[in-house]
Amino acid sequence: MNNTHDLIVSGIHLELTPSLKQFVHDKTERLFRHEERIIRLRVELECDPKQDVAHRFTAKGHIAIHGPDMNASV
Repeated sequence: MNNTHDLIVSGIHLELTPSLKQFVHDKTERLFRHEERIIRLRVELECDPKQDVAHRFTAKGHIAIHGPDMNASV
């Protein structure tokens, strides 16, 4: 990543190990490489032990990009 990009990784009920942070960095690096307008990417990793195993872990990405605001969810 170059210096104009900002990656923020946070964990909710989850310990962020260096290897987990590196994994997120490696997976998101492609976004910065292919889209120059991205100025910030915030990734939230969450563990909800009350959920069944298939839905226990979630990842949410929030992208700040140069240009008009747009909201989308999947």
